Amino acid sequence: MMKRWDLNRTGKRFFKEESGATAMEYGLIIALLALAIITAVSNIGDGINGGLEKANKGLKDANS
Repeated sequence: MMKRWDLNRTGKRFFKEESGATAMEYGLIIALLALAIITAVSNIGDGINGGLEKANKGLKDANS
């Protein structure tokens, strides 16, 4: 069992350590970029799908 003094020193060292902060920041940036790309591609796909359905309906109406 660690003494209180050891826990206090370990806690201070933990909060002063910043080497993992950069990796975490890059990870968050990549996650946000991925979310933005997925949203944009989904919206573009929906727009294209709507246009193709409209063209298909127009071709069917012209054929009738």
